[in-house]
Amino acid sequence: MKPSTILSLLPTLLSMTHALEAPIKGYRIWEPEWEVEALPGLMHKARGTIEEVHAELLHINPDWDEHYVEPALEHLTQRTSDFTKRTDFYTDGWLVCGQWPEADVPHIMSGIRYLNGVAGRPGNGPGPGNCGRVSCSYGSAIWWCNDSDQAKQLESYRSIADGAQAVLQSCSYDGGFSFSNKVTGQAFHETSWNVIVRGDEC
Repeated sequence: MKPSTILSLLPTLLSMTHALEAPIKGYRIWEPEWEVEALPGLMHKARGTIEEVHAELLHINPDWDEHYVEPALEHLTQRTSDFTKRTDFYTDGWLVCGQWPEADVPHIMSGIRYLNGVAGRPGNGPGPGNCGRVSCSYGSAIWWCNDSDQAKQLESYRSIADGAQAVLQSCSYDGGFSFSNKVTGQAFHETSWNVIVRGDEC
């Protein structure tokens, strides 16, 4: 099938912002924009969460996970020890647990997996308090917020995944020493942006 034919068959992305509320009162909502390779040589532009974009990519290329996500995650695992651009929220930021409805750990982990597997550099408009919901499934969401008055671009979507992972590691507990299957919290980075993990409607 020719790329032009594929492009003509792309589904129309319906906006999901009609009932979307900012994760923090007084913050603004920004709808994430993505440009992802769907097939070799075919870039697909879309808006919404990674799950919405993922559904579109699978419509175009049913083997997208096998061709793109799995190799990216394998490469990431192999480079863990020398990948210097991973975002450190423990020495370069701080974390706060609680504050919002809880999310389910397995669904947040799924969102982290997709964020780790997609290529590209995320950009967010000027803040402060400009937030985009980058992942949401089964009532469990990951938000990325820009607290700077300048537009923000990160090294990769893995930076957002790192923030969500830091929240998982620090905030998914049941009040004792054992981990829970529920989590909510916020990871702040010293360069004026943060990641929120919380329960949400999706």
